[in-house]
Amino acid sequence: MKVSITYKHNQKDKVHVSVTYEELWNGDVTLARVIYPFLRRYRKMYDRKNGYCPGYPMTFSADPRKEEGPDNVDRFDEWLHCLDKMVYSFEWIAKNHDWSGPAQKEYHKECSKLRRAHKKELEK
Repeated sequence: MKVSITYKHNQKDKVHVSVTYEELWNGDVTLARVIYPFLRRYRKMYDRKNGYCPGYPMTFSADPRKEEGPDNVDRFDEWLHCLDKMVYSFEWIAKNHDWSGPAQKEYHKECSKLRRAHKKELEK
């Protein structure tokens, strides 16, 4: 797959995508190979050492109209956990070229190993 995006000031952006016949039949793997590096880079933006933290979906945030408490909690850690799962899943598809994935036992073991890199920020 070849993608070229040209951003032109005050004009329409020019997008050119070239897809081979084989990539059409393995579209899921082809797209996973594009999505995985994107998600990995996006996840790194949440590292506290960068000093910048992008927003996250409203379904994971506390309701500003209600008082803070056990019924209205901010679930930022859950959002990071979901991101980690997405990164892991797309990495598996991109690198192994299949959807079968590891056995349930191995999944949790491998996912935990990948999450260790972000352990400090999840504890805060």
